[in-house]
Amino acid sequence: MVQTERQLSRAARPDAVHVTVVIRDPVVRGGLELLLAGLQVVGTLTVGEELPEDDPGARRPPGGVVILSAADRGWTGVLRQVLDRGPDKVLVLLAEPEVPVGLDGTPVDGFLLQQETDAVALTAALSQVVVGGMPLPAPLARQLLAQAAAVPPRRPRLLTTREQQALELLADGLSNKQIGRRLNISEHGAKRLVTSLLIKLDAPNRTRAVAMALQEGLLGGL
Repeated sequence: MVQTERQLSRAARPDAVHVTVVIRDPVVRGGLELLLAGLQVVGTLTVGEELPEDDPGARRPPGGVVILSAADRGWTGVLRQVLDRGPDKVLVLLAEPEVPVGLDGTPVDGFLLQQETDAVALTAALSQVVVGGMPLPAPLARQLLAQAAAVPPRRPRLLTTREQQALELLADGLSNKQIGRRLNISEHGAKRLVTSLLIKLDAPNRTRAVAMALQEGLLGGL
C-alpha cells in the first residue's frame, strides 16, 4: 500500500478531525488531498489506496471520517471493513447524483458529489458529519424526492372478517390445521384464507405477512 501522512496542524485543536481518504483513482484522491490540506477542520490526513491497518489507539483518534468513492471497484467491501472497525463516520463520493448500486441499505453518514466538491462543500460536509448530521448534496436530495413522488400511493389493505381472523391466528403462530379448527372450517379452507392473505399483503411467506401486517397497523390490537 502506498500511503503518506501529513500533519496539518502543529497545535491540537478541539475541532480537529482525522480524515482517511480511501480512493483508488490518483487524480480524484490527489484533488481531495489538496482540498483537505487547506481546511481548518482537519487534523491529520492519511491517504492511501486501501484502509490503513494502523493501531486505532496509537495513530488514529476514534470517530474520524473516512471518504470512499462509489466509482471504485470493490468499494463496498472497504465500507464494510470501515463499519466493522468503527466508530468512524463514512462519506461517500459520488460521480453522479444517485444512490450507488450495491449500497443495499448499508448505513453511511453522508454523500459528496464529485463535481460540486470544493473547499466550501468539503468543509460543510465534514462539519456536518462530525456532529451527527448527514451531508446530502442538493441534486441527490432532489432525485430522491422525485423518486419518492413517483411511487404510487399504496392502497389500503381490505381484508374480509375471516381474513382478519386468520391473520390474527397466523400472528399467534398457528398452523393451517389449527386455524381451521379455531374458525370451524376445513384445513383446506384455512389454507385458502392464508393464501389470500399472502396475496393481499404481497408477502412471500407467513412470517413476512405478519411483519407487514404489524407495520401497517393491521395487528395493532395485539
